[in-house]
Amino acid sequence: AVRKDLLDKLATDRSGQDIADIRRKLQSLKKDYITAYIGSHTKARLGVSEDRTKNALRKDSRLVSLRVLAGISLMPTSQLAAYEEKLDRLKSCASLIE
Repeated sequence: AVRKDLLDKLATDRSGQDIADIRRKLQSLKKDYITAYIGSHTKARLGVSEDRTKNALRKDSRLVSLRVLAGISLMPTSQLAAYEEKLDRLKSCASLIE
């Protein structure tokens, strides 16, 4: 709705009187986008403490033992493989700033 409003103003106002209002709205939209992006990024990525937890899980002695047991041909390894794939897909990023 804001996009349509701004495009209509730009199409009809040739004198440039509404430029300050248009810039203000664009700045507000930019600020809202940054806030929404950071919120989404925070939910989708691991922070410093979560990344430490992920690394600790990878080095956990129980996981090492499961990997050894997975070498036995009679042992089902699909759950272990799925767990390790999920762990590998977790993305870390602690350096995002506005």
